[in-house]
Amino acid sequence: MTCLAAGKSNKIIAFDLGLSIRTVEMHRVRMMRRLAVRTLPEALRLVHLTGLPNTARA
Repeated sequence: MTCLAAGKSNKIIAFDLGLSIRTVEMHRVRMMRRLAVRTLPEALRLVHLTGLPNTARA
């Protein structure tokens, strides 16, 4: 979530973490399902509304 909130693409996240792009895509899909959202802005809104620390700075 931190990388997505920072605006990084799946490809950049995969490179930074040493993972395949497909692995990052699957993690993202699972995260969105758990949060019960369909879009990234919805997920980021949930993070903001819950009062979690600002993930964009990490």
